[in-house]
Amino acid sequence: MKLFFDESVGSKVPAALRHIGAPATELVQPSRAGPITYGMADLEWIAIAGAAGYLAISHDLRVLQVPAERAALVAAGLGIVFIEAGQRPRWEVLRLLLARWEWLKQIDAHEPRPFAFILPIRGKPRQLPLA
Repeated sequence: MKLFFDESVGSKVPAALRHIGAPATELVQPSRAGPITYGMADLEWIAIAGAAGYLAISHDLRVLQVPAERAALVAAGLGIVFIEAGQRPRWEVLRLLLARWEWLKQIDAHEPRPFAFILPIRGKPRQLPLA
């Protein structure tokens, strides 16, 4: 599983996953020199992440509310999971991802792309329509 964490998630959660050796082939986030850089427009990172086959993790549901960004997500064939965490601390987001790791692997491997899910801190994930 190749995961991309957008800037809305921050750098601490992917760093913690790397530190504990989470079983992913890639854990990527924006960087100064990477293919997806800090401050890159959503339209750009969506295209790059989709082309690279990443499962994107975000807090920014506005991506689905902006017609051009939603269309880019569909065109790129991106799979994305929006973590609904509000102002919860990062350790709760990390715990949520670890608790749902097998589910993330399943949707990454078997869910037809493009797709979007909301993953709440409490409750069941739910798929969001993209059409």
